Amino acid sequence: MDYEKKIRILQNENTFLEEQVNDLTVELETKNREINILSNTGESEMYVKAKLNMAQLEIDQLKYNAEQAAKKLKMMHTIFDETNRDFVNEIKGRQQDKAALKELSAANANVKIMTEELNEVAALFKKNKSLKNELTATKSLLSLLEVDCNVLKNENIDLKKQLNRLLKNML
Repeated sequence: MDYEKKIRILQNENTFLEEQVNDLTVELETKNREINILSNTGESEMYVKAKLNMAQLEIDQLKYNAEQAAKKLKMMHTIFDETNRDFVNEIKGRQQDKAALKELSAANANVKIMTEELNEVAALFKKNKSLKNELTATKSLLSLLEVDCNVLKNENIDLKKQLNRLLKNML
């Protein structure tokens, strides 16, 4: 917004300086006409010379003023160009910032997605670990049950043997 204001100010000053240059040019032409008129009149030579010198001084002053106005106008054009260049660079910088912000936003969305996926993987890993622990516990229990089963089988065999012996002895 500041650049637009600066540009308007520079344009107004530029217009003002161009008007001054035009005014000085008109005044210069008027003085040249006066010189021509004075040189054509029948006035005394001294009077004409004095008028000519006076007109010449005024012309020199007008030329000087015109040169100063032209220098100021050139400087204003330079400032205008620099301000315009700065304005364009700032617009480009803002566009780059918007693009970087858009990329950052996309990266942030990707990070959120990846975080959710990692949380899901961590939950699955935890569940897997829990199932492994349960499986290990179940295997241990099965192993103990197998041992108990073998013990019971052996006891059963022993009991059958004792029962057979008892039956044999009774008969």
